[in-house]
Amino acid sequence: MLYAYVALQYHPFDIGEHCELHYGQPFDAKAYLELSSDIPVRQFCNPTFDMVPAYINPVLAISLSAVVISLGRWLRQHFRSRT
Repeated sequence: MLYAYVALQYHPFDIGEHCELHYGQPFDAKAYLELSSDIPVRQFCNPTFDMVPAYINPVLAISLSAVVISLGRWLRQHFRSRT
């Protein structure tokens, strides 16, 4: 619930306006559509400016790895204790 609230509060619905007002960068719709992606997380205002900070993708990769390792260890421990 908190994630949805934060996402709605801080997600810009008008990307062009967000680029110009918050970052002072001109918005290029063609670059936004061609260069932006979900994995790795990237959102471009123009061909030279990415709104997503550089540390976000490594943090997401490390967090996902930690979740997978933790889940694997928990499953191994859970099934070893049952036998």
